Order: sequence, then C-alpha cells, then structure tokens
Amino acid sequence: MALSLAPTAAASERRTSLVLVAIFGVVYAIVSRAAFHGFPFSGDEYSMSLQAQIFSKGALATHAPQHPSLLYVDHVVIDDRVRSKYPPGCAALLALGLLAGAPWVVNPIAAVVTLAFLRQSARLAFGDRAALVTVVVAGVSPLFIFNAASFYAHAAVTMWLAIAFAALVHFTRHERRSRLVVAGVALGAALLTRPLDAVLFAVPILALGRWNAVVWTAGASMPGAALLLLYQKLQFGGWFTSGYRAYGPIWQAVYGNTDPSLGIGIAMDPDEQWHHLDILRGFCLDWTLPGSIVLFAVGAAVVWRGAPASRRLYACALGVFALPPLALIATHALPDDGPLPRYLSNLLIPMAFFAGPGWIAVEAQLSTLVGPIFSRVTAGLMVGLGITSFVCMVGFRMPRLSEREGLYRAAAERGLHDAVVIVRTRNATLYTRNGPTFDGSVLYVRPDVADLGAILSWFPGRTIYEAIEGRPWTLRALSSLP
Repeated sequence: MALSLAPTAAASERRTSLVLVAIFGVVYAIVSRAAFHGFPFSGDEYSMSLQAQIFSKGALATHAPQHPSLLYVDHVVIDDRVRSKYPPGCAALLALGLLAGAPWVVNPIAAVVTLAFLRQSARLAFGDRAALVTVVVAGVSPLFIFNAASFYAHAAVTMWLAIAFAALVHFTRHERRSRLVVAGVALGAALLTRPLDAVLFAVPILALGRWNAVVWTAGASMPGAALLLLYQKLQFGGWFTSGYRAYGPIWQAVYGNTDPSLGIGIAMDPDEQWHHLDILRGFCLDWTLPGSIVLFAVGAAVVWRGAPASRRLYACALGVFALPPLALIATHALPDDGPLPRYLSNLLIPMAFFAGPGWIAVEAQLSTLVGPIFSRVTAGLMVGLGITSFVCMVGFRMPRLSEREGLYRAAAERGLHDAVVIVRTRNATLYTRNGPTFDGSVLYVRPDVADLGAILSWFPGRTIYEAIEGRPWTLRALSSLP
C-alpha cells in the first residue's frame, strides 16, 4: 500500500529524508564526542571496548595478570585469560573504529545505516512521505540518539535487523531470493552481536507464510550462528557456553550472589512485572518521540485494513514489536548504568515503519478539523519535545559522566606513574579499568582484597595510592604510611 504524492512533492520528500539522514549522522557524532566525550561510561560499554582493543591486536584474548581478583572489572572474564563476556559483533565493529583512530564514531555510522534502511523499507511499502516520517520518528527518538552516541551494542544490532527487515520488505514486493540471502546474512551478524534480539526478530518471519523465505533466510544466517558457537568454544571452553556463564563466578565473587537475570520465578514475581511495565512505559513515553506510539498504533490499523495482500508482512512487523516485551517478562530488571528501555531498542524498527502511514492519516484528520497549519505545529511540537527530552537526559548524565571520568583525570593531573591506586567506592569494579594487558603506568585495584603489605610486595617499585570517590576524587599516597 504505497501512499502516493504528486511527483514534485515526492521528489522533495525523498531529498529531505536523505538530507535528514546525513544531518542526524553528524549530530550523533557530535553528541558522542562532545557530550559523551567518546568515553565508555558503563561497565557494558567498557567491556566491549576492551574486547575491541584485543581484536585490534589480532587476538581473541590476553593473558591474565597475577593476582587477578585484585583487578576484576565488571563484565570482563578474567581467569587464565582476559576477554569480554559479550558476543563479538559489537567489539569487532569498535575494533575497526579503533584501528581508524575513532572508535566513538562507529555507533553514529551504524545509526545512519539503520535510518537509511528504515527509510528504504518505508518507501517500498508506503511511499516517500511515509519514509520521511519514519526517518524523523526513529532519528529524533531519545533512545535512538543515546544508542548512537554510546558504545552499547544496541546500535549495531538494530542496524543489522533494520537491514534484514528492509530485505524482507523488498522480498515481499519483488520475490527475489537474493533479498532473503541479505536478510539471513544480516540476521547472522545480529546473532554475533546480541543473539536473543536476533532470535526474537527471526521468529515472526514465520508469519510471512512462505517456507522458502524461512529456509533461505535461516540458511544464510547459519554462518553467523556457526561463528558464534565457534567463538564461544574458543573463548569460554564450550560450544554452548556463553560469556555470561563464564563470568558467573566473578559476579559471585564481587557481588556475593548469582546473577538472577533470567528465570521462570521472575515471571511469577509481581514486583518484577511492575518493573517490566515501567520499562515499557519508559520506552513508549520517555525514550521515543512523543506520540510515536500512537502513530504506530494508528498506522498499523490503517495499513492492516487498507492492504489485505500485505497483511503477512505487517503481521511479521507486529510480531517484531510484540516479542521483546514478552521476553522481558522472564528477565530480571537489574538497575545499571544505562536506561533499561534500551533492551527494547529493536522495537523502534516496526514503530518507525508504521508511524509513517500513521502520521499521514492523523495529519489528514487534523487538517480537516483545524487546518494544515495546526497539523504542522503539532509535528513541530512532537519533534521539539523529543529533542528536549534527550537534552534533559544529557543534562542528567553529564555530571555522572564527569564523576566516572574523574578518577582518571585526577590521576593524570597528579602526574601519577609507576603507581597502584586502590579505588575506594561502592562499586570499585566499575573503575578498575586497566586495559587488556594490565601493564599501564597506573593500575587501579579493588579494595579489601589484600592488605597494603601484600600489595607492596606484589607490585614492587610502584607507589601505592588510595582514591576516595568525591567531587573531585581524593588521592593520597599510602606507601610511606606504617
């Protein structure tokens, strides 16, 4: 069901959407560098950045340091070797950026690719005007901007799934097997990045009702799945042993319990389900363009009624939207350094896809009732509120970013070298960032693992300091104390 425009209007919408994709890419890069400082804020981001450093040296892992428990860092497996607990897809892309000298630009590029393929999907299905709306709804969503400016894997996996989705949309229009191969390869790359997201995307492909689509897509994804299993075998000792499982003993040693991130008991816990509802609320109201959930619902209803021949494709897209929140029911809503709605990032694909026809239908009604000027004002308010929401989020995050970077700035300002810094803070393993080889001039270590005498004997020739969290951090030498 393409929503037609006059030729000149269609050309204008087409150019505008292309220009916006480019502009958004520049904005994401500026936010990544200027606002987020090109710094991997969270433990998840650091873990993938560390693995990228290892990949950039042509290795899968590095040798573990002596006294590893003193040097544990969040989300990094340290036993006889050092490597990230996460799948390799995001780290591999970051490694390319690292080799180019700008790892912070990788996710902005991934976001631009995502917008380009979302635009193509909407153009094929609904026309140029809808594609323009799709670009705006996705590109201005605070969650999309956040992922694009961060080091999280969500930007990369959304990119791969947007490519797969565009290929499936093209297949339903032109019946070319090559598009199924593209979808499968992209799906395999998504498996290497965030496996569960890839699986939740793949299941609704059954709604297409075409076994050749399922078989060809699944077949083309197999190399990615095989690479993931091989990676797990080489990194963690078993074909089906994930990094999460390998990291379990470290989690227990640091936090004193097992990671309750997945289980049937969680699905039966009312408190957990309230948390999940709050995550879904946050996604729909705080982290997406204001009103886009309404446009999604209106658009889905309009195209479902208006194009029966395409209902299998639309059912597939609705399945992509429905499955992640359902999967969320059995996961523990662990608070962490990032917005929990990021785990629903892939919902932006069907949301933006249906928002195009949704806005066209809403705009027609608004223009009839109150005139075209009011409809334009409404669109401007939606975009303005989305930008304001993201700016407010940046304003909240930047002081925390300053605190997280503050330890390393304090060490640099003191000119520390040949030093060991005992980090005294609530979550020291967020700060014990020593790179993959643990041979830096300054080493950051956990407190309460060994006494001062042991640390002095383990690191001869280094001065021992204590770092106490604050604004700014306080550093004091301990080596000369009795």
